[in-house]
Amino acid sequence: MNKSKGRCIREYCLECCLGSMLEVKECPVTFCPFWAFRKGVEVIENRSDPNRINRKRAIIKKCKECAGESDHCDVNDCPLKDYCKISK
Repeated sequence: MNKSKGRCIREYCLECCLGSMLEVKECPVTFCPFWAFRKGVEVIENRSDPNRINRKRAIIKKCKECAGESDHCDVNDCPLKDYCKISK
């Protein structure tokens, strides 16, 4: 593993926003598990939010969403590959 979890999330967000850092910054998809981490550091809107999750849980949640019903991930160039529990 060469990249930090935060770096992997940042790269994923950049891919999702077609490489636009402005789009990542202004991302309206607040239900995405990566929304709070999209700037490379955690953006905390409400520290007492019971749904708040850490980077590791956010990656696991996003990988499960991506894989759907499958228990295996076949995406080879995903920025989350180093931390994805499904792909191993």
